[in-house]
Amino acid sequence: MFPAEARAWAAEKVGQPIIDFDEQGRRFAVDAPPVMSVRREWCDRHYGLSDMWQADGTVWLDSAGEHRYEKVRELPDGVTAYQRIGRRA
Repeated sequence: MFPAEARAWAAEKVGQPIIDFDEQGRRFAVDAPPVMSVRREWCDRHYGLSDMWQADGTVWLDSAGEHRYEKVRELPDGVTAYQRIGRRA
Protein backbone atom coordinates (compact mmCIF):
# COMPACT_ATOMS: atom_id res chain seq x y z
CA MET A 1 0.00 0.00 0.00
CA PHE A 2 1.30 3.44 -0.86
CA PRO A 3 1.42 6.14 1.79
CA ALA A 4 -1.00 9.04 1.62
CA GLU A 5 1.96 11.30 0.74
CA ALA A 6 2.49 9.51 -2.57
CA ARG A 7 -1.19 9.79 -3.47
CA ALA A 8 -1.24 13.49 -2.55
CA TRP A 9 1.91 14.15 -4.61
CA ALA A 10 0.38 12.42 -7.63
CA ALA A 11 -2.91 14.30 -7.31
CA GLU A 12 -1.10 17.63 -7.23
CA LYS A 13 1.76 17.14 -9.70
CA VAL A 14 0.85 14.50 -12.28
CA GLY A 15 -1.06 15.14 -15.51
CA GLN A 16 -2.21 12.84 -18.25
CA PRO A 17 -0.61 13.02 -21.68
CA ILE A 18 -2.72 13.10 -24.80
CA ILE A 19 -1.28 11.63 -27.97
CA ASP A 20 -2.64 11.16 -31.46
CA PHE A 21 -1.40 9.79 -34.76
CA ASP A 22 -0.87 11.47 -38.12
CA GLU A 23 -1.74 9.99 -41.52
CA GLN A 24 1.58 8.11 -41.64
CA GLY A 25 0.97 6.49 -38.23
CA ARG A 26 3.49 8.64 -36.34
CA ARG A 27 2.66 9.57 -32.77
CA PHE A 28 2.51 13.24 -31.80
CA ALA A 29 1.77 14.97 -28.51
CA VAL A 30 -1.48 16.92 -28.25
CA ASP A 31 -0.80 17.62 -24.56
CA ALA A 32 2.52 16.90 -22.83
CA PRO A 33 2.37 17.80 -19.13
CA PRO A 34 5.59 18.49 -17.17
CA VAL A 35 4.97 15.31 -15.12
CA MET A 36 2.89 12.49 -16.56
CA SER A 37 1.80 9.08 -15.41
CA VAL A 38 1.67 6.02 -17.55
CA ARG A 39 1.22 2.27 -17.09
CA ARG A 40 3.69 0.59 -19.44
CA GLU A 41 2.01 -2.81 -19.49
CA TRP A 42 -1.32 -1.21 -20.44
CA CYS A 43 0.24 0.87 -23.23
CA ASP A 44 2.08 -2.15 -24.63
CA ARG A 45 -0.78 -4.62 -24.45
CA HIS A 46 -3.74 -2.47 -25.43
CA TYR A 47 -2.21 0.04 -27.80
CA GLY A 48 1.05 -1.47 -29.09
CA LEU A 49 3.08 1.51 -27.86
CA SER A 50 6.15 -0.39 -26.67
CA ASP A 51 8.35 1.84 -28.86
CA MET A 52 7.70 4.72 -26.43
CA TRP A 53 10.26 3.18 -24.01
CA GLN A 54 13.84 3.70 -25.10
CA ALA A 55 16.89 1.58 -24.26
CA ASP A 56 18.24 4.34 -21.97
CA GLY A 57 15.06 4.22 -19.84
CA THR A 58 13.51 7.40 -21.17
CA VAL A 59 10.01 7.60 -22.62
CA TRP A 60 9.34 9.38 -25.90
CA LEU A 61 5.77 10.60 -25.88
CA ASP A 62 5.93 11.25 -29.64
CA SER A 63 7.55 9.28 -32.45
CA ALA A 64 10.12 12.00 -33.17
CA GLY A 65 11.40 12.18 -29.57
CA GLU A 66 10.45 15.83 -29.20
CA HIS A 67 8.82 15.17 -25.80
CA ARG A 68 11.13 13.02 -23.68
CA TYR A 69 10.56 11.90 -20.08
CA GLU A 70 12.55 10.17 -17.34
CA LYS A 71 11.18 8.06 -14.51
CA VAL A 72 10.48 9.96 -11.29
CA ARG A 73 8.74 7.46 -9.02
CA GLU A 74 6.30 4.60 -8.77
CA LEU A 75 2.72 5.53 -7.99
CA PRO A 76 -0.24 3.57 -6.63
CA ASP A 77 -2.08 1.10 -8.84
CA GLY A 78 0.92 0.09 -10.98
CA VAL A 79 1.42 3.51 -12.54
CA THR A 80 4.79 5.22 -12.99
CA ALA A 81 5.40 8.98 -12.98
CA TYR A 82 7.75 10.48 -15.55
CA GLN A 83 9.14 14.01 -15.68
CA ARG A 84 9.75 15.84 -18.96
CA ILE A 85 13.47 16.26 -19.64
CA GLY A 86 13.32 18.27 -22.79
CA ARG A 87 13.51 17.86 -26.48
CA ARG A 88 15.77 15.69 -28.54
CA ALA A 89 18.85 17.47 -29.82
